[in-house]
Amino acid sequence: RDDRGWHDMFKHHSLRDYVNSDGALRITGIIQNLPYVQPPPEPSKPLFPDLDFSMEGKMLSFCLAEGPPLFFDQRLLMARSEYFQKMLTSDEWRESRKGEVDFTGDPHVTKQIMQTILHFILSDSFEVGSVEFNLEVRKFADRFCLKSLVEKVDAAMKEMLSEDNVLQILAEMHGTDSVLEASCWTMLESDCSILGRNEDLLDTLIAEKPTLARKLIVLGRKKRPRQS
Repeated sequence: RDDRGWHDMFKHHSLRDYVNSDGALRITGIIQNLPYVQPPPEPSKPLFPDLDFSMEGKMLSFCLAEGPPLFFDQRLLMARSEYFQKMLTSDEWRESRKGEVDFTGDPHVTKQIMQTILHFILSDSFEVGSVEFNLEVRKFADRFCLKSLVEKVDAAMKEMLSEDNVLQILAEMHGTDSVLEASCWTMLESDCSILGRNEDLLDTLIAEKPTLARKLIVLGRKKRPRQS
């Protein structure tokens, strides 16, 4: 007889003690000391699925307002960014003909910001900085068609969002239809007193971003309690 121990399961009770009113047999047990099997790791997606290794490697230089130029492999830029793909495959672009991108006239493009962009292209990682720094990185990530970097910055900024910086962030996010912009509006709609505590910034927005300023003024009027 192939004895697997089943006859010991009911040795102290009759079988009817385990059958419910519907005629179903219910057995509860615990299995112990089974060997642990490590689940296989999920395969990682390649960062450069469109990288053409048959192309000869060429460097693209980024000339900055301050400091020496930065150099980066054109093939990696094209594999990760539609913006650079179009730029570096057409002679209509000055950058393609000269092999350099000239940022010398833009002091906002710092070495730190460009290195952050290039590190992301290599590693798909982003190190969070100050609100001002993150907004600048996002601006260029959007310009360079680096959608995943934009999403990472937005996620980080959403965690940093507060009453003290919501207007500053909204000023840069207005019109992007992003999750971050929506979070800014949600915070302001839930507490319009934030507008009153940031009147100086509102004056700046009226001068520099009048469309956004009008929306904020209308929001404040709607949420203002009616006087009896």
